[in-house]
Amino acid sequence: MKKVFLFLSLIVISASIFAQNKDSLSAEMERLNRLGDSLHKVRLARDSAFQEEMNESLRKLNQDIATAKSIEIEKATEQVLAQHRKEQKRKRMAALLTIAAFGVAALAGAFIAKRRKGNSTHG
Repeated sequence: MKKVFLFLSLIVISASIFAQNKDSLSAEMERLNRLGDSLHKVRLARDSAFQEEMNESLRKLNQDIATAKSIEIEKATEQVLAQHRKEQKRKRMAALLTIAAFGVAALAGAFIAKRRKGNSTHG
């Protein structure tokens, strides 16, 4: 009788141990699943923050490029305007020299014409 009682007690104890292990295994799996979900949320948040940081860097880079292009365009425009001013100044100087040369030639012609007229009346 003692052997039967010992055998039955062993079966009951084994069953309760296995039942406990099953419950604790299930609880452990739930805990691991919650940890996995938490880790996934943290990774998503980190990836989202990284993506936002990359987008901000890209926006800043594009803005810097646009600013550099704008400055380059302003410099090129200023150079073209300076070249245009130089050309206009050269044209004005050429026109003034042409007018001055024409005036000098007209004066010289008038002077020569006066001299010839004066020489022809004396001679």
